Amino acid sequence: MIVKSDLNFGGNPERTLGRTRLERGLARLRHRRSPIANRENYAIFDHVADVPQEWLAAEGVVVERFLPEREHGLYHLRMYQFLGDRWTCTRIASEHPIIRAGTSVGVEQIEPHPDVLVWREELQIDYGKLDFVLHDGQVVLLDVNKTTGASRHMPDEALRQMRRHFAEGLYSYF
Repeated sequence: MIVKSDLNFGGNPERTLGRTRLERGLARLRHRRSPIANRENYAIFDHVADVPQEWLAAEGVVVERFLPEREHGLYHLRMYQFLGDRWTCTRIASEHPIIRAGTSVGVEQIEPHPDVLVWREELQIDYGKLDFVLHDGQVVLLDVNKTTGASRHMPDEALRQMRRHFAEGLYSYF
């Protein structure tokens, strides 16, 4: 079982980028009450019975089956990022089960799985990111993001190339 926030990046964007002072204040108050106040609090348990009871009833907390993608002793996360008709898909590797850019030990460009393309079409999303894994041969959608993120897992030149590639997607987006 993995226990995480129901908001992106541990809820930090919602706390800092709310549209009004009231929304920002409510997000900060919710954040203080949540046992999963940031990504560092994400936790993995063997069984749902091992999850602290107060976490199971807490607002803003997601408890779901942990379905990792493992290969050669590493955990992997696949990220399909898109803007209009432009996209990239990368797979990052980490020795840690909760993958972050700072814990990655490798990144590779890959083709998106066909199921991911179907999800994007069904969700009617023109801009964002779908995080997914292949677990025991099955495609598992982990997260739908309203932004593409900072992509800090990529070398500087690769990141610049990706941003230039996405910029061209603005023409089809608008």
